[in-house]
Amino acid sequence: RAAGKGEVSTPVVQFEAVVSRFRGQVAQAWRDVIEQMRAELGDVVDVAEVRRRIPEVLEKLDYEPYADELASATLSTEALGTLQAKEGDGGAVVELPTSSPVVDTDGWAKRLGVEEAAWSAKVATHRDRARDSVRYALLRTAEELLAGLDGQDNVVGELVGASLDGAAENAQRTDGVLDGAAATSWGDGRWDGLTGDRSKRIYLRYHIVGEPEGDGRNRKTHKAMQGKVYPAEHPIWKVWRPPNGYGCRCWVTAHSYEEVLAAGWEITEDFPEIDGEPVVPDPGWQKHHGEADYDWGTFPDSWRSALKVKEAKS
Repeated sequence: RAAGKGEVSTPVVQFEAVVSRFRGQVAQAWRDVIEQMRAELGDVVDVAEVRRRIPEVLEKLDYEPYADELASATLSTEALGTLQAKEGDGGAVVELPTSSPVVDTDGWAKRLGVEEAAWSAKVATHRDRARDSVRYALLRTAEELLAGLDGQDNVVGELVGASLDGAAENAQRTDGVLDGAAATSWGDGRWDGLTGDRSKRIYLRYHIVGEPEGDGRNRKTHKAMQGKVYPAEHPIWKVWRPPNGYGCRCWVTAHSYEEVLAAGWEITEDFPEIDGEPVVPDPGWQKHHGEADYDWGTFPDSWRSALKVKEAKS
């Protein structure tokens, strides 16, 4: 069913349910990698020596089980997003295959309506991203933790223990990697599903959890976008394409002109502002990763300044 006033929407509920299925497996795979790191480092007690050896140790670790688990999560959320946009935004629950998206390439390809070769290529891409993310997370974790371990007698033990129990505040580690990667994949999948049939659904509408007032956890800028309807080709979607920050729970739906008219929604072309200032997403999330070469000259000067982008292309 569709969510009532103040309730979490069906798209978000389903997304969080899918992510929760993988949380334990991803965390265990992370622990396994950390234990490998412990074995490779041995009993080294000198911080400088550990710091020197970390890069070569990270090259030796077996990331494949972790890559499989994280890729399974991101492939599942991307598929969920695509199918939600095509089938489930009216409130219907989207059914995903129960098999592994990494192993059962034929079954998942059929569910998505794509060629198996295309799905296999997507699997390879997601696994590569997963390997890169865990290497980066481990490097960041080591850099942050080693900075405070000078003079310790059990450097490796402290490093491993803090990496496992989450003592260091590093959003790149374990749950942070899963949540960020899953949200980005879900957003990409929804966008693919939303924009696949421009001939009918030519307007996009922004939603926050607990719409229209929110649930008390919405960011001010995200809440300012609630209910806004723009043409699908409007430049605003080069910026405000969820996720729009770490932990963002927003989503976008696609509609025909007849649906917009029947609902009584206002179609706008104006760039949103709060107290005369551009409404932009969270720092680090302000430009969609696929729009590096976009001609930002379509944005007002104040927006280009807020987004820290160059002038229009010549």
